[in-house]
Amino acid sequence: MRIVITSYVFFPSSGGIETHSRLMAEYLVSQGDEVTIVTSTPSPSVDRFSFQVVRRPGVKRLFEILRSADLVLQNHPSLTLTWPLQFFHKTLVTFHHTWLVDDSWRALLISPLKRLFLKDSVHVANSMAIARQIGFPAQVVGNPYDEEIYFRRSTPKDAERWLFVGRLVSDKGIDLAINAFVLVLQNCPSARLTIVGEGEERESLIQEAMNLGIRGSIDFLGPLRGDDLVREYVRHAVCVIPSRWEEPFGMVALEALACGCRLVCSRVGGLSEAAGSFSDYFERDQVASCALALLRAAQKGEYSSEEWGRVGEHLRLFNKTSYFERLASIFYEALLKDSLS
Repeated sequence: MRIVITSYVFFPSSGGIETHSRLMAEYLVSQGDEVTIVTSTPSPSVDRFSFQVVRRPGVKRLFEILRSADLVLQNHPSLTLTWPLQFFHKTLVTFHHTWLVDDSWRALLISPLKRLFLKDSVHVANSMAIARQIGFPAQVVGNPYDEEIYFRRSTPKDAERWLFVGRLVSDKGIDLAINAFVLVLQNCPSARLTIVGEGEERESLIQEAMNLGIRGSIDFLGPLRGDDLVREYVRHAVCVIPSRWEEPFGMVALEALACGCRLVCSRVGGLSEAAGSFSDYFERDQVASCALALLRAAQKGEYSSEEWGRVGEHLRLFNKTSYFERLASIFYEALLKDSLS
């Protein structure tokens, strides 16, 4: 079967949509399908994937690719890459990874067009929070993590190390975590906070740590991927996700949990659907509450056998094998219904 995945962002860009598109394409290829990813993201190097990647196609090329498909999978709505479908019919499945509308004037202007275009699509959401917002009936499937990369090791964790992974922007709440860490250090002077990620607020966050007198207790590692990122998950006891933004889901929660970290999460958006009952939660923007949650999580120590069994049951819903098996059933059901209509 010829399947086209539209992914407005893709490698070498880094993020949840990019990873989801790659994992989905790899799974479909492993099932014998012919897969093409169409993206607006350029690349300075030659692509070496098991599937074809077409970057920034012209109008004629985009028409050709979409017309030849048996199935189009839209990895988050993007009119830029799917508008030719208004001229011919194809079975369309749309994945919603984040909010369909935000407060920007551009999103508010385009939203009615997107909703009109999407009315005949099959919809899949990564959380109940997203499903409630998009305004279409949607099947909720979460997001996949790669269990071949993110898994618990036998390496002992450092009980005095806390970890943050994410973009260094105000929405992610890392400034809140830094302020909470001041209170943590009053109870645990030898504690360290590791910050993995890059973003526009990096320098201001470093300055804030200096102003608070805790710069020597914080390691800013910059962006990490692959084995380097896993190494940080594996050696840290607690991962904090202090988001202010209504997180659509929370891939970091799954990755950290799979590597055996305790979780501390703000109670926003779909984050609790990813973290489940395996997080110490605190209310958005509450510094003291965050600090208490950080200390509580660290005091619990490593997971007991009974706890880890329950973690495994939760993670099984989101490992890439079971996740894409569920998605495949949605694809084929959509194709069958389309062929019978």
